[in-house]
Amino acid sequence: MSAIKSKKGFSLVELSVVLTIIGATLSGALSLAIQKTESDRIEETEEKIEKINDAIELFLIQNQRIPCPANPAAVHNATDFGVEGAPSDDDSNSICTFTNSTTTAAASNLYAGSLPVRPRTGTTTGMHLPYDIMFDGWGRRFTYVVDARFANNESTNTSTNCSTDNLCFKNAATGAISLDGDTSYVYLIISHGKNGSGAYTYYGSTTRLSASADTEELENAFDDEGAFDADFVSYSTGSVFDDYVDGRTKDQLITNSNALDDSDVCDLVDSSSAPDNICDTGITDQTKCEAWVTKISNICFNP
Repeated sequence: MSAIKSKKGFSLVELSVVLTIIGATLSGALSLAIQKTESDRIEETEEKIEKINDAIELFLIQNQRIPCPANPAAVHNATDFGVEGAPSDDDSNSICTFTNSTTTAAASNLYAGSLPVRPRTGTTTGMHLPYDIMFDGWGRRFTYVVDARFANNESTNTSTNCSTDNLCFKNAATGAISLDGDTSYVYLIISHGKNGSGAYTYYGSTTRLSASADTEELENAFDDEGAFDADFVSYSTGSVFDDYVDGRTKDQLITNSNALDDSDVCDLVDSSSAPDNICDTGITDQTKCEAWVTKISNICFNP
């Protein structure tokens, strides 16, 4: 009589133990995957901000000014999507205008919008960047804040010729944007982080995502005082704040662009004075002095 082999299966207890182990393993793996995804989004955001800063510095070298913001509410397939707002040619403060759109009201000379990755219609000068650089790691639009005086030069503001009423990059001493108490910033790039508080969405809308009640979040969302002001922050000790903010002062832009700060030299040159009244340079020969003044005048006042 042959032996009969019994077939023993898993008991319910054993199955529950196995399933528990599998569940714990999957849960841990999923947690690591989520953390890695958030880490990737942060890294992507920071890398894009670096590239944006580099692009703005290159734009400054080519155009002697920084770019105006683009319409932040333009839908992704609109003709003005990502297009730089036009600098004004009048002597008012309405520099950096947006076409067919409404935007955050100006505080002094400050304007905010989205990143301009395309030149204005009819022009070729601009930041020719891929569209995806407009969006942070969470797929929302970066906010680009500018002191619009630095988006101005003699070519784009011929009426005032960069007068003291409406300064241009070359003649303005410092920016008026405050970041963490430093009040000399020319522009800022803001990612509103994972919670997106105050950001414009990927597809575009006339309204931004609701701002949280966190004080620092509200600063960067322009909602802390019910109006657009000049104060922004890049860090917080609170648990809600998750923005990523960077920007440049005039001195930083000049240094990073390997440019010459001509403000001290230009102070010696006054086009309304006679050459013999402005040669306070150690040059005693009048002819040489006049030649020097002519050269410096061209540098200072004829970009």
